[in-house]
Amino acid sequence: MWYIHEGQVQFLFKDGTPTVTGTGPQTFRPRANVFDAEHIKGAEALWSIRPNDNLEETEIDPIGYGFLKRISAAPDKNHFMISSFLDEEDNENKSVGFTIVLPPAVFEAQFPIWQKIVFDSRKIKFQIALDVIGFPVPHAESDAPTIDEWLAPNIMDRKPYFGSDITVTFFGPENHTDSV
Repeated sequence: MWYIHEGQVQFLFKDGTPTVTGTGPQTFRPRANVFDAEHIKGAEALWSIRPNDNLEETEIDPIGYGFLKRISAAPDKNHFMISSFLDEEDNENKSVGFTIVLPPAVFEAQFPIWQKIVFDSRKIKFQIALDVIGFPVPHAESDAPTIDEWLAPNIMDRKPYFGSDITVTFFGPENHTDSV
């Protein structure tokens, strides 16, 4: 599992459609293929959540990895893409990018809670969980990239990790929990 928890949240609007964006801590806990994840620890999460209507490839997948094609093939499902912005030589500016796209009804159910996080004085916390089993070993038959492909030295050669199992959990001021 890959978790994003807490951090700063804000909204961006394009043609009246909101996108929830944020930065904050992330934690990677692979269930398989244990490897040295030291370079991932401490990296900041740069994330966005948006509905899947009115998407432009240049906004969600500017390098053209096929994320929009995956979303278009299964518009009733959640989708995520995890990208590496890790640099072995630059420990100060390392980050992991999370692009999350939801069916409009799911996004619309969550958006009022995100509004409370941004505008309400009560402290509502959140956790985003992305089902990532781990990175496959080289030569495995898998759509997922190996750790070496995900961390390729040239950022243009890096392959993102795609998935669809996402859980967003909100924790209210009285420890009330809602998952969407």
